[in-house]
Formats: sequence, C-alpha cells, structure tokens
Amino acid sequence: MELSHQLDILFSSLAACAKYCDACNDAGAGVGKCNANGCQSGHMYHTTTKRCDGSCDPNCNSCTTNGHAKCDSGQCKTDYLFNPTTMVCVAQATGE
Repeated sequence: MELSHQLDILFSSLAACAKYCDACNDAGAGVGKCNANGCQSGHMYHTTTKRCDGSCDPNCNSCTTNGHAKCDSGQCKTDYLFNPTTMVCVAQATGE
C-alpha cells in the first residue's frame, strides 16, 4: 500500500463529524457535518446546515418532522406516550 494512500485512510478516520452525529461519510457531509440519517437519538437533522443542532423532547427518539423540543408520532421512548396536541411525550399512567 502506498504511503499517500495510508495517510489518506489515517486522516479520513480522524475527521470529526458534527456534534450529536454518528456518521458523516455521505457525499456532501464530511468534517463538521452529518449524514441525513446520522444524528444521535434525540437530535434532529437540519438539511440546510447538515448538522444535528436541535434536541427533541427529552423523552423522544426522533423529532425530524415536528422539530426542536417536540417529538414525532411513534417516536417516544419506552413508558412514554405521544400527545398529538402538544407534540411531546408524556409518562404513561402506572395504574398505582
């Protein structure tokens, strides 16, 4: 393997993705950006900045449709239910 190819591999593995991002290897993403489906759970992807800048409701896994501090239907964490009026996750009644 050529030295230049080895260096390319080394430096590409050191490239830092945007904050709250797990992957930034898609075309157009790269250093300081994120893949469209690369945001960590609970963070939303912005198509303009290509970053995972906003956070969802704390009890939510994805808010790409409803946006910052909200949750998408069907994306609440275990033991939480989606409230379609407020678009946030609320704790399920325990029945106690």
